[in-house]
Amino acid sequence: MEMTALLWVAFAFSILLSSFVQNAMGFGYALVALSALSLFFGVKEANLIVSFSAFVPIAFAAWMNRQELDRTLFVICVFCSALLLPVGLYVFNAISADWLTRSTGLIILILSLDGLREQADQAGSITWKRIWAAVAGGASGFMTGAVTIGGPPVILFAAKQDWSAKQFKAFVTLFLLMLTLLKGAGIVIASLLTTKIIVLAIVSIPFGLAGGWLGDRVTRHIDPDRFRKIALILLVGMSVIMILRGSPGN
Repeated sequence: MEMTALLWVAFAFSILLSSFVQNAMGFGYALVALSALSLFFGVKEANLIVSFSAFVPIAFAAWMNRQELDRTLFVICVFCSALLLPVGLYVFNAISADWLTRSTGLIILILSLDGLREQADQAGSITWKRIWAAVAGGASGFMTGAVTIGGPPVILFAAKQDWSAKQFKAFVTLFLLMLTLLKGAGIVIASLLTTKIIVLAIVSIPFGLAGGWLGDRVTRHIDPDRFRKIALILLVGMSVIMILRGSPGN
């Protein structure tokens, strides 16, 4: 697809908005960016763009929210995600763009609706926490490889821990940063990287930084629960469009 002036504006705004949401909530870059960019690019190309443009805003969010980690749970999550990410990449490369678009939209819809439910923190034994960390990490790795949306399983896991908001955001953003690096390495190894993706990733950097900075500044004065619900409702609408429309080329 040729990059027209209107497409450049849409791309820049999508990155800005996605980065804003990422730094405001500690997650959401891939959900928002993939939903938005799939409206203008093919879903597979949008997946690759999101995979590489995500590094700067997620790294920025991780830096802004750095905090003490439960290192054991973090290592378990990252290790299991690394094991299953190649399986997800194989699925991404094997199925049709139309099926991938609709299934991605369905995943976004389910996770967004689930995110709107109130979920109480659940304490558990250290053993069970480690088991669920492995399950969440593996699921996130597979989903990152297949549809780029790798955050939700670990986000749901982290949300059920007895952590402060800063500890939650630190755990999630650092995990997403590791997933982004692993996904980028996998794409390069699989020879899926193109010059166009590299250019778009570089162009996205200033918009990613600007969105991250705005997210940090603005959400200091906004009720985080209300903002989270508004963002999830918008994602529900975008996911429905993806399910009904399918791939732009179909």
